[in-house]
Amino acid sequence: MRHETILKELRESSKCSLTQKQASILLQVTLASIQNWESGRKRVRTPATLHKMLELYGAGDSDRLRAIVMMFGAERDQESLEKILNTQEQGE
Repeated sequence: MRHETILKELRESSKCSLTQKQASILLQVTLASIQNWESGRKRVRTPATLHKMLELYGAGDSDRLRAIVMMFGAERDQESLEKILNTQEQGE
C-alpha cells in the first residue's frame, strides 16, 4: 500500500469520515495540499503536520506507524519515528 492510499483510507474511515475540504479546514491547510498528499504528488513535509492529520483521522498505533514509514521512507524511518513520537509526547 502506498502512502497516499493510507491517508485517504484513514480520512474516509468510519472513525473519521471527513471530506477533503473538511480535513483541510480542520488541519488549517489548503484543499490542494490534501489532494496532493492523497494522490502522491507531494508528501506531508513535517512530522507535526502528519501527527495532526493522524490524530484527526483517529489512526490507531499500527496505522500511525504504517503511515510514518510510508511517508518518510526506509532511509529515514528511525529519525522520522523519533520526531513523530516526540511530537506526540509534547502534545499530550
